[in-house]
Parts: sequence; C-alpha cells; structure tokens
Amino acid sequence: MNHLLRWCVTALLLLRVAAFAAAASAASAAPAAPSIPASDFLSLSGAQEQLLWTMLGAQSAPARSSFRPDFYIRVPASIKLHPMPSRVLRQIPELEAYRYATVNGRLLIVNPTDRRIVDIVGAVL
Repeated sequence: MNHLLRWCVTALLLLRVAAFAAAASAASAAPAAPSIPASDFLSLSGAQEQLLWTMLGAQSAPARSSFRPDFYIRVPASIKLHPMPSRVLRQIPELEAYRYATVNGRLLIVNPTDRRIVDIVGAVL
C-alpha cells in the first residue's frame, strides 16, 4: 500500500512539473505584448523628440507622398509603419507599443491599432 501511494505521489509530481515546463515554454515562445498599450494620446518632451529625430528621422530615407500628415489623422495603408528599434526603446520605453514612418521629411509616431498619428517630429534647428 505504501509503495502504491509513493508511486501515485511521484506520478502526480512529475505531471505537475511537466505541465509547468510546458506552460513556461509556451509563454517564452509567444511574442511579448507591450507593457503599456498604444493610445491616441502621447506626450513626449522636447528632449525626447530631439533624440527620436537624431536616432530615426535624420537617418531614414523619407518617403515622398502626397499625404499631408497632421495630428490624429490616419496614415494610409500605402505608407509602411516600422517597429521602434530597441536602441530607441532603451531610451524611451513608453514608445514600445508605437510604430513610426518618415514622410516628407517628418517623423510620424503612429498608434498601430488605428494608424492615427500621435506625434510628429521634424528636424531640430
């Protein structure tokens, strides 16, 4: 009887460990969701905008388009949105959920869920 009880307890422990390992593996395989979801309202400081322009805007080849960007306007599907690079996210982590595009010499920060422009950054003179 003791032998059977020991065997059952061991089997249950092994099943529990296997289930935990499977859950951990599935969690690490899934892409991480942004810790703060994107919204249509973003407030960056002047220093953060200057950093963004230096890291992204000044180095991007701007797309030429007849589209005239303005705050809260939807970016057309013809304009490709890019994920924020990790070097930007290390400096400004609140941009994790946003995407960007460079159009007509302006850096657009976009909410990817509705493609609305939440910030526009231009060259700092």
